[in-house]
Amino acid sequence: MDAKLQKTLTSQFGPPSEPIDVGHFVQDASNTTAVTSASSSGENEYSVDEIKNALSTVWNDAKLSAYLSKTHDDNVTVCHGGAKSTKARSTKISMEVSNDIAVKELQNNLDGIKLASWKLHPEAALFTRPPRTSDHNTITQIQITEGCIDDSGTPQAVIIFSVHVPVPWRTALLTRSSMHAILSSQTLGDLFEVIPCESNNIPDEFVDEDGNLEYKVNDKRKGSSGHVICIDELAYGDAFSEDDYADKLLQHLKIVNSKVQVRKADTATLDTPLSSLSLKINHPYWLLHQGSCEHFIVIEHIRMKAFSDPTEGFPLTLQITPSQLDICRACAKTPAIWAITGDIRLAESPCLLCGPCWRVMGNPVEDDVTVIPLPTGNI
Repeated sequence: MDAKLQKTLTSQFGPPSEPIDVGHFVQDASNTTAVTSASSSGENEYSVDEIKNALSTVWNDAKLSAYLSKTHDDNVTVCHGGAKSTKARSTKISMEVSNDIAVKELQNNLDGIKLASWKLHPEAALFTRPPRTSDHNTITQIQITEGCIDDSGTPQAVIIFSVHVPVPWRTALLTRSSMHAILSSQTLGDLFEVIPCESNNIPDEFVDEDGNLEYKVNDKRKGSSGHVICIDELAYGDAFSEDDYADKLLQHLKIVNSKVQVRKADTATLDTPLSSLSLKINHPYWLLHQGSCEHFIVIEHIRMKAFSDPTEGFPLTLQITPSQLDICRACAKTPAIWAITGDIRLAESPCLLCGPCWRVMGNPVEDDVTVIPLPTGNI
C-alpha cells in the first residue's frame, strides 16, 4: 500500500492494528479464567448501577434534559467564539427554566465537580465539530435478527463493525451508514445479510403488455443478486452461481490490467466463519454487490461475549444513519418519490418530484414519458 493511501485511510478510520486471529483470540481469552470469570462480590463492587440510575433520572426528565442540551450548546458556541445575543423571548424562557428548583440543584451538582477537564476550555475548539448525519440514529432500540439463537454453549467473541459508503457528491469521501454486532461463530454471509442498503430498494423493471417499461416497488426487502468481500487479498464470493461476483471481479481486474493482487478464496461467504479469519481493527474491507454498490466494512473492536449479552438475535443492528433523500425540484420542500423522464413540461429529464407536485402536473401528453419510483429510504 502506498504512503498516500495509507495516510488517507489512517485519517479516516485511525491507525490499523496488527492482524488479530479471531479463533486464537477466543481460545486464549477463554483460557484466562482470571479475566473471564468474576465473583458476585466483585461485580457488586464495580457496579455502575448507581451512576446509571442517576443519569437516567436526570435525562428522563424533560425539563432537566432540555436544560442540559441548551447549556451544552451555549458552551460549545462560546468555546468557538461565536456567541450571539439571543432574542428576548428565548432569554425569558431560559430565565424561567434556570429559576426552577430542580434545575438549580442540578447546576449546583455540576458546579461541584472538581475535575479540571469537566468544563470546556478554549483549546477544545480544535477537537470539536458540528454534528454530522452519521451521528444520528434512525432506530430507537437495537434491532435483532429473527431466528438466530446461540445455543452452542461455547465461548465466543462479539465483533463490532461499522459500514461506510461513498458520499454521492464526492466518492473519495466515506460516511458511516450503519453499525452492527456479530458473533465469531457466524459467517461472512451473515455479516453481509445484516447490512442495510438502499440499493436493495431499487424497483424491479419489467415490460408490460403494450411493450412499455414499467417499474414495481417491492414492499419487502429483496435478496441480493450477489456479492464479494475482499479480505487480505482474498475475494470471498457468494457461490450463488458458477461464475459468481468473485470470479467477475477477477475477470474485470484482468481486463483493465490492474496491479492489484487478488485471488479467489477457497470458501464462499456463507461457509467462512469469522473465527477462521485474521482481522485488523480500523482497517476497511471492501464489499461489492448489486452491480456497482460499494461498502467498506471496518472492525471497531473485538471482545468476548459477556453474560449480559443477548442469547439470540445476532447479528445485531446498533445504528442506522438517516437516508439523505432528494428534494422535489418543483416545491423544493418535500422529499421526491418519483423520477420523471421524457416529459417536455419539466425543465430536466429525469426530474425528481414529490407526490403532490406530480398529481398537480396531471397526466403527461407524450406517450414516451416514464415514471420511476424512487427508493424511500426504508432500509
